[in-house]
Amino acid sequence: MKDRTDGARTRRHGVSDPNARYHGFAPLYGAPDGEGGAGEEFDPYCPVRSFAGVAASVLVSPGRFFSGIEPHGPARYALLFALACSVVSYALERTAGRALAAVLPGPGSVPAGPDLAGLVLAAPLSLLGLLFSAFAVHLLARPFLARGLGIGATLRVACYANATAVLAWVPVLGALTPLYWLCLVVIGLRALHRSALLLEEDEGSVS
Repeated sequence: MKDRTDGARTRRHGVSDPNARYHGFAPLYGAPDGEGGAGEEFDPYCPVRSFAGVAASVLVSPGRFFSGIEPHGPARYALLFALACSVVSYALERTAGRALAAVLPGPGSVPAGPDLAGLVLAAPLSLLGLLFSAFAVHLLARPFLARGLGIGATLRVACYANATAVLAWVPVLGALTPLYWLCLVVIGLRALHRSALLLEEDEGSVS
């Protein structure tokens, strides 16, 4: 099993297969059964389909999703996913505002449609806020995390939990998204903690 998991880590860092598609990691956590399933992280080489699948999996079945991803994987694709969530969230909010302005015209109406300048400013600021939140959560959770789960693991969880941003435009529900994000982060950290402990036990038994 040690050779399989080590091989999965190596492949996950490779450029040819950013998702690792579970490869040797599947026997430990169970193979994915579709796009965005357990262990199916965001794939920038198939952005639209992968984004939709991962976002749905995180929002609907977070425990299954986070239990499936590799505990010590890289954060770069999770960061891209979080940025994509911010972009989609901004576009949906502006589009919803445009529709509302058309139904209820008036001096306080929201400007029509998303604009590039606002997007260029809003997306990085949203990502910066996410990084700060992830750092704060990591400081609080660090004593309870398995050995080897550093800020990178917490950042990955926080980035995937940013799928809640796509719900921010929904009336009433949007106000609850920060709380839902925190719940997803707790679920994700618990899942990675357990996965890391399983890996430690497995490697200890092999050695």
